[in-house]
Amino acid sequence: MMAAQRDSLGRRIFRDTANVTTVNLAAQALAYVLAAYVAATFGATAQTDAINLALIIPTFAANVVREAIKSVMVPQLVETRVNQPDRLTSVATQGVLLVAGMTVAVTVLLALSLPAIMGALTRFTAPETQTLALDLAFVLLPMLPLVAVTGALAAVFNAHARFRLPAALPGVDALAKLAAVAALAAGIGIYSLAVGYVLGPLVGVVILVVVGSALGLLGRVGRSSTEGLRRLGKGALLPLAGLSLLQLNPFIDRSMASWLAPGSVTALNYAERITAIPYIIVGAGFFSVLLAHWSDVAAREGSDGLRRALRNATGMVIYTLAPIVVLMAVLRVDIVTLLLQRGAFGAEDTALTASALGFLAIGVLPSYLSLLVSRAFLSIKDIVTSTWLGILNAGLNLALNFALIGPLGLAGIALSTALTWTIVSLIGYVVLRRRLGPLDVRSLLGPTSIIALAALLAALTAVFVRNAIPSGGFVMLVVRLAVAGGIGLAVYVAVTVIGRVEEAAKLKFLLRRGLA
Repeated sequence: MMAAQRDSLGRRIFRDTANVTTVNLAAQALAYVLAAYVAATFGATAQTDAINLALIIPTFAANVVREAIKSVMVPQLVETRVNQPDRLTSVATQGVLLVAGMTVAVTVLLALSLPAIMGALTRFTAPETQTLALDLAFVLLPMLPLVAVTGALAAVFNAHARFRLPAALPGVDALAKLAAVAALAAGIGIYSLAVGYVLGPLVGVVILVVVGSALGLLGRVGRSSTEGLRRLGKGALLPLAGLSLLQLNPFIDRSMASWLAPGSVTALNYAERITAIPYIIVGAGFFSVLLAHWSDVAAREGSDGLRRALRNATGMVIYTLAPIVVLMAVLRVDIVTLLLQRGAFGAEDTALTASALGFLAIGVLPSYLSLLVSRAFLSIKDIVTSTWLGILNAGLNLALNFALIGPLGLAGIALSTALTWTIVSLIGYVVLRRRLGPLDVRSLLGPTSIIALAALLAALTAVFVRNAIPSGGFVMLVVRLAVAGGIGLAVYVAVTVIGRVEEAAKLKFLLRRGLA
């Protein structure tokens, strides 16, 4: 019976992730068309550095509030759905209103303190960059409440196991930005991109509210709502503190990259976007699905069920991400060239971006493992642990940045991020073992050693094949990447199948049963 339940859970997660990924692929294709269009339009200059610096404040605040509310709302809504389904729409609406109220208040405070904050972030840049960054930051401020409310509404949909519409929103966001840049760039330049950053989440909020109301996911708020809002607010305080620290890394990195040559902030931003491709295409849907399903498992089966689910997910993440990480690292120059090198984005910009991409790729796998750990803590409503892990994350990343930026420059910042994720994820598993009991991760040591060997052989094969194919124009570049990456991936799969890695058989089973 328990084996059937575990298989059922695995198939449900796989099916929902596959459904979300199908939608997300189209959405993210549009997002990367936007990135390429923006790169060709504006290049990597002091102006693009200015908007990336201006995005630090609203993006950081919006992401922190959004993720904090989601971390509280999804487990609570799932528990309410299981135990008190008649209160579900009321609690959902309370959460959305709480996010709106909180973020509007934060936006007002930020507007008052923005000159001082931006002055600190841009003090090592040229005066004209400082002025432009401040102006752009004011234009971008409205995106804070809009992005946060979008996240709260997405949590409502996810708690009802309706994952597709939230997954499609990045595509809507990209279309809005493309429209803004195409229509306004000739007249207002880089400000057109800032307008697009506000327009995208505004359209997303409208769509989610209209569809959510039509589906009956949102309800009216009565007189008894105040207590629910207060309870949600108190529950969100610790996640706000923890996530504020956990999400500081990219913003600390970009701020310190502004100390380097012009274009460094933009190059780091593009490298981060490329390493985020696996997460954006599959991982975002997977972890959204995972939190909802694990919250259900924790509510029904307790620590035993969650412990089994974590062990299985850890093995599958290691198996599926290992080849992606190594192939991204060894083929980094070709990847950046294919995605970005056109128009104003030249060979020097490609080299700088690729130098950061190589080290950031190392941190992809441990960042996923850290996200698995955080989802496990959230599923059992352990917020305190996330807070002190956030303190460790921010402090370690900052210390390593200072240690590595001198000898390695932009690559040192990227390496610091990778090392930080690795250390924090290992500590997270140790703490989670004390919280849940034995995680049976030792059973992963044998398969992991075979996976590591297979990944190394895949990387060597990909480099050999890449060098054997002559360079040329765009078509030849696509051929080199496709053939080198495809053969490298085939070598990886063959070695893990021959080595009888359990996760290879599981993935084959899920592909056959889940898709069926």
